[in-house]
Amino acid sequence: MLERPYKFLDFYTAADASIFAGRDKEIDILLSDILATRLVVLYAKTGCGKSSLINAGVRPRLDKLEYPSLLIRVERDPAGSALAALREAGFVAPGVTTPTFLAMIREATAKLEMPLVLFLDQFEEFFVYLPATRQQEFIADLAKLYDDPHSGVHIVLSMREEFFYQLDSFRDHIPRIFHKESNLRLRWLSLDAARQVIQQPAEKFGVTFEATV
Repeated sequence: MLERPYKFLDFYTAADASIFAGRDKEIDILLSDILATRLVVLYAKTGCGKSSLINAGVRPRLDKLEYPSLLIRVERDPAGSALAALREAGFVAPGVTTPTFLAMIREATAKLEMPLVLFLDQFEEFFVYLPATRQQEFIADLAKLYDDPHSGVHIVLSMREEFFYQLDSFRDHIPRIFHKESNLRLRWLSLDAARQVIQQPAEKFGVTFEATV
C-alpha cells in the first residue's frame, strides 16, 4: 500500500502507477509507437523521467493489453543482463547458460507464445562500457529481431539524449533508427502537467487544494 503521494527524487515503479501523473500524452504516444514500429528510441535529458514513464506509465498499460514486458539495465553486459532478467521473470529455464542475446530472446518468445516488449534502460551504458566488436555483435542480433516480423519482439532503447547521435552505428543494420516514427524525445513537464503531478496524487490521499486566483 502506498504511504505517501509523492516520490520526491526517487523514480516511479509499477507499484506507483496510481500516483503517476502528468504524462498521459507521452504514455499514449510511446505505447502506440511500441506496438506499431517495434523499435523505439526514447531519449531525454537526465531527470526528465524516462524510467518512471516506462515503469509506472507504459508497462502497466502493456499488462492490461496482455503484452509481457521486461526491463533490462544494460550495464557492462547487455546479454548477461537480459539473461538475468529473463530468468527472474521465468521466461527462460533456470539451467540455461549464457547463449547469444538473439538465441535467448527467441527461446523466451517461443516459451511465451506471445509478443514480448524489451525495455533496454540506460542504454548510454552500451556506448560507455562495451568495446566496438561487442557493440557490433549486439547490434547485429538486435537487427535480426527487428527484421523478423514474426519474432514477436518489440524493443525500446531508453537513453540520455547526449548519446543519441551515437546510434549512428546502428544505421547499417537498422536504417530507420533515426526516422521520426522510431524515436520519441521526452521533454520537461509543461506547467499544466506539473500541476497534475502535484494535485492528482494528493487527491488520492484526500488532500484538497484552494483554487488559484
